[in-house]
Amino acid sequence: MENKRSLFSAIPSAIIFGIIIGMVTYFGLNFGGYKEYQAQSKVVTTNIENINDAAATSATYAATVNSQKIKQKTLETLKIDWPTSKLDNKLEIRPVENSSIIDIVVTDNNKLRAEDLADQYADYTVRVLNNIYNSGAKVMVYSYGSALSLIHISEPTRPLYIS
Repeated sequence: MENKRSLFSAIPSAIIFGIIIGMVTYFGLNFGGYKEYQAQSKVVTTNIENINDAAATSATYAATVNSQKIKQKTLETLKIDWPTSKLDNKLEIRPVENSSIIDIVVTDNNKLRAEDLADQYADYTVRVLNNIYNSGAKVMVYSYGSALSLIHISEPTRPLYIS
């Protein structure tokens, strides 16, 4: 009679194999030069005279500029052949609480592309806010030249930033 292995006896081997594959992939990407960069542009959504009156408007403005049209226009302007869903995964529009500032953050494995996307999106954000709300919005900080390299440590919620 043959000695048959049960499904449960194969599980520890599969777990160990999965851990080894994960470690090889992680270290291979790190040593192979794969990095992620985070570029951040800042938009002030109102002019200086109205800055205190408009402190709570950044959330409304951020929702307004989280638009597929702006994403598509940004990709077309930069001649990046991506679907807008790919930019959705790399783009974060964050209103700064109790202020009139919106952070536009792009994470990508190409530093210049991340900076270009963040800066171009910020320019279109200003155009849209000024056309719709006549808000006096301006780009406060461009990301060009200041993208940070992200090195992920054991806790994925706490990245380590290296410039």
